Amino acid sequence: MLRKKFAIIGGDMRNVYLADLLKKDYQYVEIYGFEKSGKPWALKSSPLDFVLEGSRVVVGGIPLLGDNGFLNMPLAKEKLCFSELLEKIPEGAHLIAGRLTQQVKEQLEQKKVKYTDLLDREEMAVLNAAATAEGAVGILLQEMPLPFWAAEYSLWVMAGLARTWQGCSMVLVQKSGPQPGNMPISPGLKPMDTSPCPYTIWRALCRIWTPSSIQYRPSS
Repeated sequence: MLRKKFAIIGGDMRNVYLADLLKKDYQYVEIYGFEKSGKPWALKSSPLDFVLEGSRVVVGGIPLLGDNGFLNMPLAKEKLCFSELLEKIPEGAHLIAGRLTQQVKEQLEQKKVKYTDLLDREEMAVLNAAATAEGAVGILLQEMPLPFWAAEYSLWVMAGLARTWQGCSMVLVQKSGPQPGNMPISPGLKPMDTSPCPYTIWRALCRIWTPSSIQYRPSS
């Protein structure tokens, strides 16, 4: 059976774990830009030309680009311009990454390279916000002088973070048991078949966190 060649170019530790999983699944995987990952098999990268040669699937980071047109490669020792990747990526390959700009999409189309923006999928965008949400909740619990539920300003801060707020609601709902998964969600978000449903918690917190109803209640 002819295997596809995967080229994983930059990104954070998620892509390191992805490469490891693909290898364990006996896929042909080449990596580039993970010298600082701490993984013995990733300490040295092959030349970019070799990594991309014959690759049918190229996986980038989330987001694909960092600053000044360089790829998002926090674990690499050296920077790599997107223009260099575009020049060497095989025609007909499929690039999978996150937050692709319109300019990047147009350049890929001109090179006849297919692409998938992972963050165009609402369920992926929400799940990707889970780590950010957990960090946000952790910072709130550590830094706020009042209990999390007693803070009047918490709702307005978190509501401004869109998917991160939805991620927070998913984190919080896990502590209160399962909720119906087929309820409508907040305006502007595509329907998701998730259980527990974040919108259930959103509505509950909106009722609790109103200026007239907030009271400090010491935990019993």
